[in-house]
Amino acid sequence: MAKFFIPVLAPTDEKRLTLAKSLIALGHEVGGGRFYGTNKGIADAVRAGNFDAVLLFGNSAVNMFTCYDGMPFILDVDVPYISLWDDSPLRYLHYIEGMRHARHKALFVIDTAVVEQLQVLGFSQAAYMPLFYTDPAVLKPVAVDGPFMPVSFAGNVQAASAVRRARLSGAAFPLSFLHQAVAERFVARRRAARDYVDVFTHLEAEGVNPWSYEWAYLANFLMSEQRAIEREELFAALDDVTVHHFGDWRDAEVPAHVVCHGAVKTAGLSGVYCGTEVNVSRCSQWPRACHERLFQTAASRAFLLHERKADVEALFEPGREVVMYGSLEELADLVRFYRERPKEREAIAAAAHRRFMSDHRPEVFARRVVDAL
Repeated sequence: MAKFFIPVLAPTDEKRLTLAKSLIALGHEVGGGRFYGTNKGIADAVRAGNFDAVLLFGNSAVNMFTCYDGMPFILDVDVPYISLWDDSPLRYLHYIEGMRHARHKALFVIDTAVVEQLQVLGFSQAAYMPLFYTDPAVLKPVAVDGPFMPVSFAGNVQAASAVRRARLSGAAFPLSFLHQAVAERFVARRRAARDYVDVFTHLEAEGVNPWSYEWAYLANFLMSEQRAIEREELFAALDDVTVHHFGDWRDAEVPAHVVCHGAVKTAGLSGVYCGTEVNVSRCSQWPRACHERLFQTAASRAFLLHERKADVEALFEPGREVVMYGSLEELADLVRFYRERPKEREAIAAAAHRRFMSDHRPEVFARRVVDAL
């Protein structure tokens, strides 16, 4: 049995707590604490506790290089570590360049294409692992008497124009005219395609140095801009039905057919999913990944339309456990089709729930973490 250390382990952190509980359920030991802002504090705790490995979630890996005091603890303590990312590491290459060494046993990412891109960059430990933190004790089937919401989308929304203004302002980082031109060409491509455009491939083709500050800031802005654009497109495509939105809505006018409910805690999402005829998902940052909404709706035994992504097909059987759409026009057609077929929705949701409970519970993914050592 192994002894793991998680640097930032707070009662409100659902992702870390889910993994910690799963490791403990498998017979391992987990320690940690609220080590915010201090590399030395983490290093001292790891040494004192005689831990076998450190588990880093993506933001902790970046923070130890950018805003924690002292030497990054992974360079100060001779202990293996594993990093887990549900945000794209390609945003942070400037900061994590120093993590390409043998003690970094695994860099788990939720998208197989991003794994391949990282391996090309020298991260030989990059490996695929789907989202691992949907807890069936929290997200589970909920009985709803109705009336049902016709369509729901859970996720934050920000106006694309606001993201662009922030990029152009240079407040976070003053990009040169040439780099702003790189960004503008990306946005033009994305709007013309009305579909996912890969940020990594675009920046690589434009000759941007992947280890530079410029790459880091461009990647951050462009992934955020793409997400904002795709969500504007999503709501525009569903303008013939009332769409209930759950999450933050910032800097953008709310369309007449959208009802905003504000953010919902994870424990309340099952009520949203089960109280909706057709939940919809759209995955902005990833070329192939399965969105967390599919795991959440499957755990809740609710119906979801997921965009067509290659990694989904290895996790849920298309047509029986998940329905996927290609274009936004196809999404609108499928929304109309499945709203009129409640029995088909229920059968697909039940099959997805069975798949989740058998193959995608957090303990399944926790075993992969242990095996990486």
